Amino acid sequence: MCARPPPLSLDEYHRRSAASWRLDPFTAYDTAGEGLIHFPHDVVLRQRQAHALARTGSLQRAREVLESLIAQGSHDPETLGLHGRVWKDLAALAVDPAARIAALRESRASYARGLAAAEAAGDPQGYYPGINAAALSVWLDEPEQAIHFSRRAETCAARALEQDYWVMATRAEAALIRGDLDQACALYTRAAALNPQPDQLASTRRQARAIAQHTLGRAAACDACFQIAPVTLFLGHLTDAPNRAIPRFPETMVPAVRERIRAAIAASRTRIGYAGAARGGDLLFLECLHEVGAETQIVLALEKDAFRAASVDTPAAPAWAESFETVLTQATAVRVANRHSSHADGVAFDYATRQLIGLARLRARQLDTEVRAIVLWDGRPGDGSGGTAWAVQRLHDLGIAAENIHPDHSGPIVLPAATPAPVPAVESRAIRGFLFSDCKGYSKLREEQVVEHTRQFLGGVARLIALSPRPPLFANTWGDGLFLVFEDVRDAGQFALQLREGATQGTPALGLPPEICLRIGLHAGPVSQIHDPVTGRTNFVGVNIALAARIEPITAENQIFTSEPFAALCAEAGLEDFAFEYLGSTTFAKSYGSLPLYRFHLTSH
Repeated sequence: MCARPPPLSLDEYHRRSAASWRLDPFTAYDTAGEGLIHFPHDVVLRQRQAHALARTGSLQRAREVLESLIAQGSHDPETLGLHGRVWKDLAALAVDPAARIAALRESRASYARGLAAAEAAGDPQGYYPGINAAALSVWLDEPEQAIHFSRRAETCAARALEQDYWVMATRAEAALIRGDLDQACALYTRAAALNPQPDQLASTRRQARAIAQHTLGRAAACDACFQIAPVTLFLGHLTDAPNRAIPRFPETMVPAVRERIRAAIAASRTRIGYAGAARGGDLLFLECLHEVGAETQIVLALEKDAFRAASVDTPAAPAWAESFETVLTQATAVRVANRHSSHADGVAFDYATRQLIGLARLRARQLDTEVRAIVLWDGRPGDGSGGTAWAVQRLHDLGIAAENIHPDHSGPIVLPAATPAPVPAVESRAIRGFLFSDCKGYSKLREEQVVEHTRQFLGGVARLIALSPRPPLFANTWGDGLFLVFEDVRDAGQFALQLREGATQGTPALGLPPEICLRIGLHAGPVSQIHDPVTGRTNFVGVNIALAARIEPITAENQIFTSEPFAALCAEAGLEDFAFEYLGSTTFAKSYGSLPLYRFHLTSH
């Protein structure tokens, strides 16, 4: 019987796994895995699989894949560089100082071997493992080794493209490691002039700060070389509907407001902007951003057609519909806050505004810059929850600096001290935090182990709940599955951390057998609280719960993965102890679309 040919060529598996790993490491892992079924000995696919595992937080599994490759003779710079990166990430997670030092040494050893392999092959890309080996020597307090590796990295960089950003940044870092601050600053300035992406510039600045602190005792020694503009958030009025009793933003004011928004963008040097896409202020802001080539990040409160009907279309000015379609096409990214929903109530718009603010704060945190806001507001209380007046109050509470543009004034004015009255929440529908967890390996337990698991693990969870100062509003279990609903994201996040700590530390309260590991998924969104006629209990229902349930099955072992809305709401709430590492986006089954995911941990870890 003839073997069936593979569905794709090896080159196509290489191409697809390479194209997807940055944006969707989950898909990259699956693509590489499918390719390995047909080409089991291909080194590139195994490298991509390891890279994808590392991106999703499965560091031990990534290490195993890479060490298997190395044992089989793959001593190329790519494999060894990846191995060094995994050990560096493991060092960052290590709590025990001795374990951290050991992981740093393993990392440096792999980078050093990668550098040697590149040098032997005359590969100019050796500057990457070289400068990493140098930086690791800095962290290990071995300055002579640091200078040794930095000079070898410079030699490789000299053979690479002169005008490549990473080549120039490597040369700058090597000079900083040697203590030549003037040369380092000159090279960092030249690198920044190559117009890198803000994320690249922020990554380089973080590394420069760490090295400068270690070698010079001054973390900000090179900060003047890096000019990272604030992330700009826009919130503002729609143009008036034809039947509006008291004019607020009439269509006649659009040209003047457009000019003031354009001027505000220029003054703030905005290169990254976050906004909705409602007619009026939102669309004007997005159009002005596009004029200067800035990144545009859009959050729609509802699915596209429902949002357009609620917040864009108006018979008085049909041109807004065309503008809406255009800015969506031009946008860097478009997110829908309330997926699979056309429920245009105050809770939905409240949720979208919180996500908008939170996403801007997350991005600013990643870039180590500030968030600033441009607000188009007439200074009066709004029409309901989630509107401009509510948002202005929220910005004030969060300490976000805002420049206010009044629709019928000639220039910006200072935000008034008066605060709009809070809008009462709808009791039956509100934004809640959800936790789903299961125990990977549970299906392999024997009958007596299943009983013991229920007593030990679920008994321990019950004790955690009983001791919690803010316990869940609702709890349900099935087998190894756990579903909890919390008042807010703070409560959900804190409980998730306690749950994982109890499971991974093997405490008596949450003792799990060695073959079992916990996976926790977190999400937040509007849900309805109802009476369940079958159980007789209060229950929570809504599409957000179904979406939350899809996160946990793809979570790495002993990790907490969250949706982007959960991460955004935590940032919006100012929860500085909560840290989120972007993992990429994954596509869910049953038409749930793709969803960016984050790994959740405390900032001290």
